[in-house]
Amino acid sequence: MAHQERALDHDLTNVQKLLTNMGQKVQYMLEHSMRSLLERDSRLAEEIIQFDKELDRLEIQIDQAIYELIALRQPTARDLRTVLAAIKINNDLERMGDYCESICRQAIRLNKAGPIKETEEFEEMAKMVGQMVADCITVFTTNDISLAKKTILADDQVDELAHKIFDDVQQAMKTNSALVDPASALLILASKLERIADQATNICEEVVFCVTGDNIRHRSYVFAVSED
Repeated sequence: MAHQERALDHDLTNVQKLLTNMGQKVQYMLEHSMRSLLERDSRLAEEIIQFDKELDRLEIQIDQAIYELIALRQPTARDLRTVLAAIKINNDLERMGDYCESICRQAIRLNKAGPIKETEEFEEMAKMVGQMVADCITVFTTNDISLAKKTILADDQVDELAHKIFDDVQQAMKTNSALVDPASALLILASKLERIADQATNICEEVVFCVTGDNIRHRSYVFAVSED
């Protein structure tokens, strides 16, 4: 029994390390995808699009490690919750990578147009989302429930800024028909950043479930403020 427990702990640690590595790669992709937009660097955008393939390979590697863990170690109770959370977090991180790839494709589209002042608003949003991604990775590696709550609340701020950007860009489209194509790209960019923030929130919710057994999906705000 002791040997089985040690083997399970070893395999769980390995999955955690792989997911942490994946999270760091997502951080890299987000940072550089936004650089490609703000610095109008299409070559960098192409590099990040290709980099997403590495994230896809890592997702498959993590899936395989989790399947083997379930088959060989047969986890129960909290260990099983950890495994179930890891499956969902792996999917969340892979989606983040896809959204970063989409940001790069829109950056290339925008780089072919002239400078657009509305892109300045994205820098603030990107910083907020980047912090959420960094924090959700910390939450995953440390089981910091307090930071999980803070990150969940931060998603509301991102949503508010996204709505402001949507309104500003749509207004620009109405006043200048020449901006319709680039403005459409900006709307896609804002939606992808918003979705990355949503995935970071999902990861925090999964960690809360893993640590406490409390499923807080669809009631995150109540959870976040109830213990303040």
